[in-house]
Amino acid sequence: MNKDILEKFQKPSKTYYIKKAINKLSKQSFIPKLSLITFILLTLSLLTYFIINKIFNINSQSNTYAFYAAIVLIISLYLFLTVFLYDIRVNKNKNLIYIILITLLVAMISSLLMQFLQFGLDINATLTWLREKYRVFLINALVIFSILMTLISLISLYWGIVIGFIFFMIISVVNLVKIKILGQPLYAADFYQIKNLNSLADYVGISMFSIIFISFLVVSVIFYISLKFKKYKLRNMYKLITALFFIGIIGNSMSSADINAKNLYTFVGANYCSWDQTNNYYENGLIYSILSNLGIKTIDKPDNYSKEEISKIVEKYEEKAKIYNSKIIDDNKKPNIIYIMSESFWDPTTFNFLKFSEDPMKNIRNFTSDNYILGNHFSSAIGTSTANIEYEALTGFSMYNLKSGSVPYQQSINKFFPSIVNLLKGDGYKTYAVHPFNKSFYKRTYVYDNFGIDEFISHEKMKNVSFLSDVANISDESMMKEIESILEENDEPVFIHGVTMQNHMDYHKGKSGKESVDISWDGLSDSLKELIESYTEGIKQSDIVMKKFIDYVDKLKEPTMIVFFGDHEPYFVKNDSFMQSDLFKNMDPLEKESFLSKTPLFYYANFEIKDKEIDTLGSNYISLTTYELLNKKIPPFYAMLQDLEDEFKGLKKEVILDSNSNVLKEDLTSEQKTLLDEYKLIQYDITEGKRYSLKSLFYVRD
Repeated sequence: MNKDILEKFQKPSKTYYIKKAINKLSKQSFIPKLSLITFILLTLSLLTYFIINKIFNINSQSNTYAFYAAIVLIISLYLFLTVFLYDIRVNKNKNLIYIILITLLVAMISSLLMQFLQFGLDINATLTWLREKYRVFLINALVIFSILMTLISLISLYWGIVIGFIFFMIISVVNLVKIKILGQPLYAADFYQIKNLNSLADYVGISMFSIIFISFLVVSVIFYISLKFKKYKLRNMYKLITALFFIGIIGNSMSSADINAKNLYTFVGANYCSWDQTNNYYENGLIYSILSNLGIKTIDKPDNYSKEEISKIVEKYEEKAKIYNSKIIDDNKKPNIIYIMSESFWDPTTFNFLKFSEDPMKNIRNFTSDNYILGNHFSSAIGTSTANIEYEALTGFSMYNLKSGSVPYQQSINKFFPSIVNLLKGDGYKTYAVHPFNKSFYKRTYVYDNFGIDEFISHEKMKNVSFLSDVANISDESMMKEIESILEENDEPVFIHGVTMQNHMDYHKGKSGKESVDISWDGLSDSLKELIESYTEGIKQSDIVMKKFIDYVDKLKEPTMIVFFGDHEPYFVKNDSFMQSDLFKNMDPLEKESFLSKTPLFYYANFEIKDKEIDTLGSNYISLTTYELLNKKIPPFYAMLQDLEDEFKGLKKEVILDSNSNVLKEDLTSEQKTLLDEYKLIQYDITEGKRYSLKSLFYVRD
């Protein structure tokens, strides 16, 4: 009995007629096959278009990046469903179901734990967020799922989950610590510092042993979940699918950097908030926030950016610089110029509710000379972001124009970048940078090279190394001796940019030697008293070292200028106890931000310099002021900074200081808006644009 006769007497299966239809189609000519394939592809294309445009509300005109990322995402889902159903139905691969369920469970647990840590272990806040933002929670879990599936397809279920889970927990703990200590979340740019993990851990008082121990505990928790399925692996097809899915989900996340973006995340209720990154992390979760910042440029393109607009600005300030320079009598004097950016250097006696047994800053405060100018530095950050203040001081550009969370040293300075360094180098100076820490931190080696630094002396190359205690950072005295060596070794004029480390957090008893300044106040707890007395001892020692260095410079035959400023206040100034003091509890928020953004600054020279009264000076004006005091001719860009300083003594996203160093509370005038718009246009042109202004605006014209 042949096969056709048997089929007549057997009851057909559920898929019999489908198989028969496909079998008949497969025996037809090429044209019907092509028609069937075309019909299927057309149907899928229309379905894809409907999902992207009508459900997600994404179109290629409003957000090209997200549009194509969504296409990749949906194609990967089509492939996944096809291969998954084939494996289940045809290959009878039941293990695949276990793998997906386990991975999905771990992804959801990871997403929830990450948010729990984001909220500082506050279970109520976490559950409230989960109830209100459950769709965002699920999308974050989906991203984690895609990453875990990628790892599983590359290695195995067990090791994929172990490695993935450890990674997610570590970044969550680092994020928590960074928020607790610095008040800022973990940014995508921070991953540039991964090779400095040990140093970063030291910053926040966590040892590498602790990180390893926590990781071991995490592995132990999930060990049992995946050990049973250790042998299971995904076949190669899933590697392609998970890779496509991951690209699609990443693309959708990165497109969020556009405030008007429509993508998968906006569809589920996430709102990207570039101007308030802390809120962005709390509302949208750690995973989404990190990914969304991957696509962020440090500065948005102004609507009116064009070669013609830049040319107008260049012409305007070329004329202003020409007028200013015509009044300068050039005596060809090229003094040594030494920048000392002192880590966390702040005057603690400004907290007038604290009682000090002695003035820890008496030398800097009481030094008198016709060529000594003491004032306040207005920092763009509190307790963190040293590299950003350094960027402002050397380039003249401002963090005010950049997006929150930006770290230009790590994101923008990837080629030659105009600064006072290359300006002086073009004037015959030999240029140095001295920083008693890891040379790769904040990509300084690379950045300094793009600024034009001839030699960077990090702690690896320092000849003079000493410490105030066994647990201290390299002392200020060590760095000043290094600078003295450079001065003695050179006959030509030098520019030296020094960044200290002595007073970097954390602060505890004995770190800066035996505490000699007693501090009292009714609101001081024992731990807070220990912290601020330890910090204050470091300030006292820095003050002593600067007095010695001024005495050293006084004895030099070569004309030499010192430019000293604290980069930012220490992180603890916003401690709750301090904020409840009489000084702060009724202070206007803008006034408080201004007050907490000021650190000591002074200019000193062993020769006659121009006089300039400095109340408060923003970081971006430091190099301009150096040129003014030295009576040097300025490039057109510095003429722009002069106009800016006439209107704004300090620029910060949170607060602006007016021409009298007071908090600006009125609306900007049209002239002020134009000035700030011009400033941003030039900063964009050099940072992300075509650099139309580079050859004209940043060099001194004879």
